[in-house]
Order: sequence, then structure tokens, then C-alpha cells
Amino acid sequence: MNAPQFRGALITNQAEAHSSLGALYIDVSLVKYQPLNEYREVGRCLSARRRQEADEGQSHATAEKLGLLFDSLVPDTPDLLKAYGLRCSEIAQSETHNPQGNSRYGLFANEVGADGTTIWAAATSGTSSIAIHLLACMLSRMWDTPEAVSIWMELITDRKNFLSQSGKRMDFAASRVELTREEISNWHASAHAWRLTADQANEPKQRQLLLIIDNLGIPVSGRTRLGDSVIDTWITAMITVDKLVRGEAQSIQIGAPLLGLASWHLYPDMIVFGRGRDVTEVKLKDSLIQ
Repeated sequence: MNAPQFRGALITNQAEAHSSLGALYIDVSLVKYQPLNEYREVGRCLSARRRQEADEGQSHATAEKLGLLFDSLVPDTPDLLKAYGLRCSEIAQSETHNPQGNSRYGLFANEVGADGTTIWAAATSGTSSIAIHLLACMLSRMWDTPEAVSIWMELITDRKNFLSQSGKRMDFAASRVELTREEISNWHASAHAWRLTADQANEPKQRQLLLIIDNLGIPVSGRTRLGDSVIDTWITAMITVDKLVRGEAQSIQIGAPLLGLASWHLYPDMIVFGRGRDVTEVKLKDSLIQ
């Protein structure tokens, strides 16, 4: 996947004659990607304050840094990313779920509507950052905010440690990216707010999908260590849902793809094999699924 771009050299020697790893640093003067077309309505429908934050503020920097840290883990899932962008754009254009602020809201006009800040920040930071937003939605679905933020910090620490020891100059430089708990808390809060809005916007299908997941009661991941389990669940979900979106039938026996569907609000038709010999065909009729 494409890692965030930087103005000037991404990796710079502090001294021309010194080529040791310790001399490398990240130039954090960030530039923006052109977003995928499927996400453009999200940016268009953001309030002015949220648009500025996503374009130029800390949310954009956080999206860039997370995309850089996790880039080499992100699978290639173009159909999922496009479908997710279309779903987000549907919600962004809904007057019910994303009312536009105007003069009658007074000082609160910029706070009205759905919080798509992290989506637009990610969309303008590259596809790896969009994948990180998908991870944020999964963590929001699974854990309360304090636990989710703590898991984020653990994932970041693990990733930085891995990159710093890989022996590769690019990895070492990426490992020196700094992300504070406050920055991650703000990132999570925006993704969580969006996920709640998307739940409401897709309420009938979402309720039916969650009932199926609850009734099946299958494990999300077989990994025992929490950080490994989260990453494994995220990657497995992205790969499987990408196939589902483009119309490839999948036999799902672990909960990761179902968690992905519930977190990203995509609804393929299913044949559900319950306990015993129960077989149920579920038609969710999602126009974004081929």
C-alpha cells in the first residue's frame, strides 16, 4: 500500500558524511493525497472546522503517521476501500444523519452533522491510512474508549519496536514517529462518533447482522496475545470482505470478517449454518455488494 508522502526527502541524513541509522529522522512536513473518488462527498459535506482539521490539523498528521507505521501490514483491498468510501458518502449526503450547519445553529454550526474527520483525514493521506481508519472502527466496535485507546498505544509501541529492529533504514526512520495518547484519543473519538452515526444510518441491516453474529457465537481470532489478535483480525477481515464485495462467495468460520462487516457497514447476502442442522438464507440486498 502507499505510505504517506512527505515534502522533501522522507528519510534524511542529519550529516552528509554520517550514514548510521541513528542519523535518520522523519520530515513531518506532510502533503496530501488526492482522495479516491468514492470519498469525495465525505469531504464536501464536512463542516468547515472539521474539513480544516482533516486537511491541515492534527487529525491529518495522525492519519499520516499511523499509515506510515502500519503500511507494510496493510493488504491490497481496492474493492473494499471503494465500497467503504461509497457507504461513507451515502451517509455524508443524508440530511437525516448528516444535517448541515447553518446560521440557525449560531456558534454551534461547525459542530452540527456527522463527524467524518478521520475518514477525510485518512482519504487524503493514502490508502494505508484508510485501512487504519477501518481498524479504528473495529476497535470502536469491540471495546469501550479507555480500553480501545490503550490497545492503540500497545499496537503503536509494538510496531515501533518491530520497525526499529528490522535493520532497514526506512523502517528505522518510521519507528521514530511520535504519537501521543491525546492524539490517539482524538483519533479514536472521531472514528467512534462516525461508527455510531453509521449504525443509525443503516439500522435495519445493522440490527439483523448483529443478531446473526450474536447467535453464531464464533471466535474472532485464534491468536492468544491481544496485539497479535487485533492485527490478525483486522487483516483477515479486510481480505475476506474485499472478496465478498466483489462477489466472491466465502465460507466464514471465524468471526473476524463478520466483525469487519459490522464495523464497516457492508451487508452481503448470507447462508447461515446454525447449530444443529439449521440453515437460514439471509438477503440483505446491499447495492454495494456485487
